[in-house]
Amino acid sequence: MKYKGKYIKDDGGRSKHFSGKDIGDCVIRACAIAFNQDYKVTMRELFDLAFEMGNLPNAREVSRAYIESKGFVRHTTPKDKKGKKISIRNWSAECPSGSIIVLTREHLIAVVDNVQRDIWLDERTVSSYYMKGAN
Repeated sequence: MKYKGKYIKDDGGRSKHFSGKDIGDCVIRACAIAFNQDYKVTMRELFDLAFEMGNLPNAREVSRAYIESKGFVRHTTPKDKKGKKISIRNWSAECPSGSIIVLTREHLIAVVDNVQRDIWLDERTVSSYYMKGAN
């Protein structure tokens, strides 16, 4: 299958502050990229909120509260004309421009101006997504 979407490898600024890979920081990465803010600032804000909520930064309720606190609104699963879920690679080419945080199965990815930005290329279907502004 030929995919339409574009991809750029992006660690959200983690490599400016830390070494190491595969640390399970997709929430921090996606938020740092989508909010255009420093990785460490994002990490601190998420950890502070997680501590306040008595959970971990990558828990769904923590990440959702954090993303929504930045003015992003959750949208349900986008579907094609046949009612089927769409892969992030195809959806990202046609989604609204701007900064979006996309949830696939157990993973968050930033899509900025129709370009998927993460440390690896996700090809799973979009479960839901967050965009700045009203529903």
